Amino acid sequence: MSTQWSYKKCLFCNGKIPYMPHWKNLPDKCNDCIFSEILDLPALFKKFLEKESSHHQRYMSAEDLLSYKSREALRHKISEALKEHALRNKDIHETCKKDKELLKLAISLHKNQSGITNSPATRAIPARIPPFMQGGAPGLGKRK
Repeated sequence: MSTQWSYKKCLFCNGKIPYMPHWKNLPDKCNDCIFSEILDLPALFKKFLEKESSHHQRYMSAEDLLSYKSREALRHKISEALKEHALRNKDIHETCKKDKELLKLAISLHKNQSGITNSPATRAIPARIPPFMQGGAPGLGKRK
């Protein structure tokens, strides 16, 4: 697979949408449009911090522990933003727009919550089922 990004226009604001050519489901909205859809950013960040604290209490492999420790600065940024703005959604949105790391995390959390992915697992028909098997389409039965 190539690592060359392709671009297409956003359907809503005509901004650039980066995507990989091998993705099955191409995004329709740019990151700015997705970010503007997030209604309750403080709740998303609280869930992230709760999940991180539960990870801290469990046994982790060396690789998981390393990635957990690398997110320490990100956890600190989130907790500071939540403390400073006392859960005001508008102020936290402005903070995220200024900090690219927080913006990326907010969009990622929103996509995970909404179930938006670009993986082949979201295909309507699984790839392992051939479209026509032994004389007929699946579910239509065989011809006699």
